[in-house]
Amino acid sequence: MLHLQASLPRTTDKTAPPVVEPKNINLNDRDPNYLNDIVKIYSPLVRCCTIAIKPISALWKLLVVSFIDPLFESIGKLFSSIIMNFKRE
Repeated sequence: MLHLQASLPRTTDKTAPPVVEPKNINLNDRDPNYLNDIVKIYSPLVRCCTIAIKPISALWKLLVVSFIDPLFESIGKLFSSIIMNFKRE
């Protein structure tokens, strides 16, 4: 169980918040009530998916930068030269 002990600030500034120092931390069993036990099941799965998706992500980025970005940039330049004037009659 984590116990925090507040001490007075080391400076003479009266507006500074008190310094909190941790005490009695169990580094071997950091989840004694098993509140985050589900994280142990899903963490490896998320890690494997992240590793597997990296090459697909790199390929997608290459395709977007090579083909889609120039296409939409040229379409934008094409439509940016259109000027429309409206008159009420």
